[in-house]
Amino acid sequence: MPENNKFYHCEYGVRHLFSTLDQRLRKETNDDFKFAAGLEAWELRSERKPPEISPSATLPLPVCAKSGGRFPPGYAIVSTWFERGPSYPRSAERVDFLQKIDVGSLLIQFAVLLFSLSIHEASHAWVADYFGDYTARYLGRVSLNPVAHIDPIGTVLFPLLNMLTGLPLIGWAKPVPINSVHLRNPRRDQIFISLAGPCSNLFVATTAFVMLATLKLTSTHADALVNHMVGTYAIPREQSVLAPILGMLFFALIINMALALFNFIPIPPLDGHWVLYGLLPYNAAQAFERIGSYGVFIIYGLMLLGAFRFIFIPIHTVLFFLLYI
Repeated sequence: MPENNKFYHCEYGVRHLFSTLDQRLRKETNDDFKFAAGLEAWELRSERKPPEISPSATLPLPVCAKSGGRFPPGYAIVSTWFERGPSYPRSAERVDFLQKIDVGSLLIQFAVLLFSLSIHEASHAWVADYFGDYTARYLGRVSLNPVAHIDPIGTVLFPLLNMLTGLPLIGWAKPVPINSVHLRNPRRDQIFISLAGPCSNLFVATTAFVMLATLKLTSTHADALVNHMVGTYAIPREQSVLAPILGMLFFALIINMALALFNFIPIPPLDGHWVLYGLLPYNAAQAFERIGSYGVFIIYGLMLLGAFRFIFIPIHTVLFFLLYI
């Protein structure tokens, strides 16, 4: 490009700045990177010497000396980047996102979720077998082995996406098949079979709470770790065997309480709807059963409206009590 072009310095500065963004992003922190790139752009765009500026300051872009006070179209992008942060190189957001992921905590939460769903479904299967329906036993569902209960989407994909992104996604396991023909008293037995899953989760949550409280009262180190987890909902990053053990108990308490309270809601296909179905008169039960095909949409609609926030009230109460033991 000829030297006498009035946009030469500005256009060269824009191109050079964009070509070095991704390289510098991997080597420097966001503040240092913004400062260094800003000084370079200042020097390329102006013949004046840049002033002394602290690294955390936001750098304004001067009017180009040879452009008559006008900037090429790329200036809007660059000025937006300097004022609001690196919006052009999306790799910055990806790097920050990956650095914030605690892989150890994520694996512990996922393992606890698999165990919680397995004991939930195995309880359904065991109680169904107790009342005479052997279907689940023949299919190998009376087992705590997660492989017998895993649904690839509901047990693996959706929970991981929820843990990574916070999206309102509901996880589930493979439902336990029930053949009411084999039950001695179908309406009554279906109530007990449905209650078995949430009650098993409450039992696990109670056990986890008792163990956390015992460790908290007998060890000052455990007391500090539990208080940290209650305040941050994260496992402390320290080289200690006690931290992951307490982390498993802590998330077992939260996840199992959430599973139990959520499944008590009387909306199809949750367990609470079968309990209500067994308690209603025949005609009302048949009318209630007709909304079963819309249950998932009702649940997601109520979730987006924040109608299920009441689930966290008992959880927060228990954690508050745990904090002040």
